[in-house]
Amino acid sequence: MCISSTDASAAGRGVPERWCGGVLKVGEPRKAADRVIGAIECAWFGETALLDDASLPLAVFAGRTAPLRQLAEEILTCASRPWHVVHQGVGVEDMVGVCRSGVGVSLLFAAAEDRRHLPVVPRGRLPEPARHLP
Repeated sequence: MCISSTDASAAGRGVPERWCGGVLKVGEPRKAADRVIGAIECAWFGETALLDDASLPLAVFAGRTAPLRQLAEEILTCASRPWHVVHQGVGVEDMVGVCRSGVGVSLLFAAAEDRRHLPVVPRGRLPEPARHLP
């Protein structure tokens, strides 16, 4: 996942390298004034036993345009990995609860392993993100 910034007052004035205010957004840069200022690694979380299901039980953010949801669905679909939504949450705590309870698997920021003590899906068991969210 990348983080981009837009600062209308600094756009085009060559004000890189320092934060000048403006708006931080998660997602692909959409305007000429947007620029990527960093990347956040993503990882799969959930109980390994769920990976053996014919269709992966997926916990996603409720908003269809949520970047982590879009990336998870894109990764699984491109890899022809069957999946179905078992939970649509409104926040990270919802995803954490579903992953901890063994109900579903979710794509979250990799830091969730340390900060939330979530079970990590071992590398290679699910398709890796080809890119991290900007």
